[in-house]
Amino acid sequence: MASKKKKGRKRSLLWLLLILMLAGSGLAASGWWVFYSKNIELGKAKEYLYIRSHSSFDDVEQQLSPKLSSLRTFRWASRWMDYETHVKSGKYLIRDGMGNRELLNMLRLGKQEPVALVVRSYNLPEDLAHLVSKHLEADSTEMMQQMTDSTLLEPYGLSPNQAMTAIIPNTYEFLWNTPADSVFAKLYREFAKFWTPVRKAKARQHGLSELQCIALASIIARETNKVDEMPTIAGVYLNRLAKNIPLQADPTVKFAMGNFALRRILNAHLEVESPYNTYKNFGLPPGPICNPPVAAIDAVLNAANHQCIYFCAKEDFSGYHNFAKTLREHNENAKKFHKALNKRGVR
Repeated sequence: MASKKKKGRKRSLLWLLLILMLAGSGLAASGWWVFYSKNIELGKAKEYLYIRSHSSFDDVEQQLSPKLSSLRTFRWASRWMDYETHVKSGKYLIRDGMGNRELLNMLRLGKQEPVALVVRSYNLPEDLAHLVSKHLEADSTEMMQQMTDSTLLEPYGLSPNQAMTAIIPNTYEFLWNTPADSVFAKLYREFAKFWTPVRKAKARQHGLSELQCIALASIIARETNKVDEMPTIAGVYLNRLAKNIPLQADPTVKFAMGNFALRRILNAHLEVESPYNTYKNFGLPPGPICNPPVAAIDAVLNAANHQCIYFCAKEDFSGYHNFAKTLREHNENAKKFHKALNKRGVR
């Protein structure tokens, strides 16, 4: 009798163990399903998820909901991994077929995809602000404030007229949620690195500060896109500065008028009242008329040594210029160019 009771208890224990094992395996299976089964359905290989600063878990869930095959498992996994209280803004690469664990690890740790910001030569701070707002979270208003507010620029030793001085055209890597002040800070750090002791020494040899060098380079950048001719044009302007002759640079007139599409500068245009009009003011303008490319800056630092103080666009419209030492020679060059303009009907 006792033997039968013992056998019964053993049988009960075996059944209990079996039930527990089955339950455990069921839980394990369901856990695997919640965390590792595919839950992102995009209909394409990949896309980007943008989570704005100060977003809540509900905001993220709303964005992800159309891309999830199971919203319920995403919520379970989010609670288990404590993502609901660890939402981080940024730009995230999500791939078709991602599971909840992979997705949430990326979001919770803030593993963003960097943004390559290609900065070119622009006329105005507004152009750069538009570029930043197009590719980063910071909006154009914030970027404009950073570049026009004297108080914000004071730590960099810049005035609003000089803000574009610090923007060296290049490709920069940012996180999408980088704020405007940090964007400008990084651009300025790269500007500071650019000015090596060798470059500073060359600027001093021409009697220029780094900011003056860039102001002159900005004029050259708008005079020509022919890199091989830039040092020659730089030599002309340095000669004029040395002789205290007005620079008389047409691009500064366009900047003063705010009309960058002008194809022909007329006498009436030269009368515009502006500190940027180098026909009416001696010396360099109070700031750059664009953020010049490195080639234009280095052209100033390595300016050609010659005696020319005039230059005029060639009449063949090749983009190159005729250079002259005397006004008589320059007038002859100008006459040929204006004749070519008239022939083409350029007004």
